[in-house]
Amino acid sequence: MKRLLIPLAIIAAAPAFAQHSIEQTWPGSRPAPQPIASFDGLGEGFSGPQGTAYYRNPSDNALAVGPDYIFQIVNTRMAIFTRKGKRFDSTGRVLYGPGETRNVFRGFGGPCEHMNNGDAVVRYDQLANRWLIVMPTFRRGIPRTEEKIPPTAAFPIRPSRVKQ
Repeated sequence: MKRLLIPLAIIAAAPAFAQHSIEQTWPGSRPAPQPIASFDGLGEGFSGPQGTAYYRNPSDNALAVGPDYIFQIVNTRMAIFTRKGKRFDSTGRVLYGPGETRNVFRGFGGPCEHMNNGDAVVRYDQLANRWLIVMPTFRRGIPRTEEKIPPTAAFPIRPSRVKQ
């Protein structure tokens, strides 16, 4: 593992950088732009061609807008909506969803196809005209390679002690 070495001069100068913050701390003088379109996305009671969602809409929300589609992912579910333009006459009509995010990876094999882990991120790459979907495939309790797995347990239980 490499260690990151920060020169002492940078550490000493850090307070000088703090006075030149780029964060906006006051409201702008112009009014906020008006929304072009508004529609309900994934969340409790959302209905689409693949059924109705019976879950809450927590903060793990990813949304990307392309030339013809709006793609939303919330935790383990995704939905695709229309965007008004050359292909569709309105914005916000549900084309797909709610569906499991792992459906995008069907046929590829591997953990993304088999685990609907959640917290995926979607982006639209306008230069390459393509969608990018990244889904983490981590699991808690996966045994390390040096640990022996008991034949009766898929994941060993590691007891922990709580200090009082």
